[in-house]
Amino acid sequence: MSGSNHIQPDNQFVYRLISAKCSYGSMNHPLNVAEAGGGHGVLFGPEAQPVLNANDWRPDVNVIHFGDCTPREQNIETGEAVEKKGFEKFWSGVVEFFTAQKCAPIIDQVWYETDDRYLIDGAPVLLMKGMLFCKRGGIITIEVTEPENNDGEGAEKTQEQVQADMKQANAEVEASVDQALAEGKIDAETAQFMKDGYSEALQFANGDIDMANQLFADLTTGGGDTYNSSEVQFDKFKLYLQHNDSPLAEAGCGSMKLSDSSGGSVALGDAVASTLAQSQKSAQESKGTDKQAVPIITDMLNHLT
Repeated sequence: MSGSNHIQPDNQFVYRLISAKCSYGSMNHPLNVAEAGGGHGVLFGPEAQPVLNANDWRPDVNVIHFGDCTPREQNIETGEAVEKKGFEKFWSGVVEFFTAQKCAPIIDQVWYETDDRYLIDGAPVLLMKGMLFCKRGGIITIEVTEPENNDGEGAEKTQEQVQADMKQANAEVEASVDQALAEGKIDAETAQFMKDGYSEALQFANGDIDMANQLFADLTTGGGDTYNSSEVQFDKFKLYLQHNDSPLAEAGCGSMKLSDSSGGSVALGDAVASTLAQSQKSAQESKGTDKQAVPIITDMLNHLT
């Protein structure tokens, strides 16, 4: 059923026992309320559970834990994550893989993405698109449950499968970028922007290549007046980059160009937009087949002659 009164999942209210997830956690966990009498007095959902507001962010009260945590290195005094680089970053990843610790969120700010048109106990109601930032580096979001379908599609991938697919996609991107750099089609700055930008987009999208393609396209244009993903999604992605102290949050790529064998050049943003449009057209034409999504950078560079 469709119509103008349909509420998009991202704009629905969050209520007790809805699951949240953390980008550094190994499992989902239900959110909780602490007020005596069962929340703030407003019930919602199929089981009439208490609705959460922006102030329901406290660790061990509202946000319990997310299993094992593999955070970046932390400043001992502040608890804030510290970005590692180069060789140190590589070995840190190896160590963290074998030494995952139990999740203990460090949160000191209220939820982002609330609806201030509706106040409960004086605070805006929490929406499904809400986000919390843990000072260990994790991004906490609400797990929106999609309706079950009976299209015969396979079961949902495990997180291990998602990580393996992401590793393969990033490897494909890096190989394509390195080849283009060696052939003089891009410069070193553009190559690094492509690698880092797509890797971050793919991580934020949890391995969804279509979403990563859209986010990377928006990153090359800064969003502008139109969005390949959506304004809300791209704003979340920018917050994610800022939270992780990524230079991509402030990076500009307006001067970045791609060169072809004839000596001509095209702006990176224009090339990405053109490739994405063609990819989406091809996907629509092959709908219902087993054709897999391809990282936009690989697709773009493979067609650059």
